[in-house]
Amino acid sequence: MKKIRELEKRPKYKYVVTYLLCLLILVFPLIAEFNTKNIVLLVVSIFGIIWFLGERIFPDTIVKNSFKVHKSFIGIISILFIFCVIISEIFAEDYGQIFKNYNAEYENWTVLLCYIVLFFLSINYFSNDRCQVIFKNTVLLLSAIVVVMSLIEFFDLSIAAIWAGGQEKLYNLNRVTLCFGNSDYYGGFCCMLFPFVFEAFIWAQDKASLVINLLLNIGIIFCVFVSKSSLDFYILLFIAFVMIVYEHKRIKIVLKKMLLLIIMLLFFLFFINVLSSGKLLSLVEISATNSDSFSEENEDIYELQDIIMEENKLIIYR
Repeated sequence: MKKIRELEKRPKYKYVVTYLLCLLILVFPLIAEFNTKNIVLLVVSIFGIIWFLGERIFPDTIVKNSFKVHKSFIGIISILFIFCVIISEIFAEDYGQIFKNYNAEYENWTVLLCYIVLFFLSINYFSNDRCQVIFKNTVLLLSAIVVVMSLIEFFDLSIAAIWAGGQEKLYNLNRVTLCFGNSDYYGGFCCMLFPFVFEAFIWAQDKASLVINLLLNIGIIFCVFVSKSSLDFYILLFIAFVMIVYEHKRIKIVLKKMLLLIIMLLFFLFFINVLSSGKLLSLVEISATNSDSFSEENEDIYELQDIIMEENKLIIYR
């Protein structure tokens, strides 16, 4: 009862940064490819720092956090991240990359520092039980959004083109990237979502939660498959193994739900593969085997023979 009373005393304005971070989480997949992302990250980081300092300078209600993280662990991870950023900038072949940004391949130093600021803000503002519930629900909602957008793009409708009013095109027409511009980034992002949806599925009690979280798990696995990234494919398998080991005390329940997940996943993949005329199966095969989308038998078709410039027109013969 004491914890509940403490949480109820927490002023509503204390949740401003919490909800702001949740909003950033939800819109991130829509801005990841565009320069808007850099501005949004910088604005949220600066606002979060000012808010954090303001609460310390003018404290009113001190609420004890129920989420405990060893300070030395946070410090080591943070210092290691900053160290890697500095080393990366020092040894960059092109120093222009330090200040410029190409979201499909690399980030500039301001964005990388924003990430570490947002990391600290998240530790502070997702620290109590109620904020953790808000965060988990946000991640589940984000997972649903990503799955829906991925299905749309899988059937040849570019999310980047829709969002940019038809001005943007996919970098890879035969794989899903959403607005990340890079299928590896997209696949890695989905891998980060998987532990949350998997844990929600394992702990689901009522039938409605079980069905919803089952669909989210199937959807996120589908997203990793259609990214056509072998690294993310095997990372997903590793995460699933770690999660099963982590829940070893409830191994019977976990195995039963895993069996249900695998059976429903196979049905879903079969259904989508039929609708896409075999496209899904080819992407899964490429992800699992790390093979190229073009067969070796047809390599001569894409061999460049000659390039000729005629009347301001570039003619390529193959």
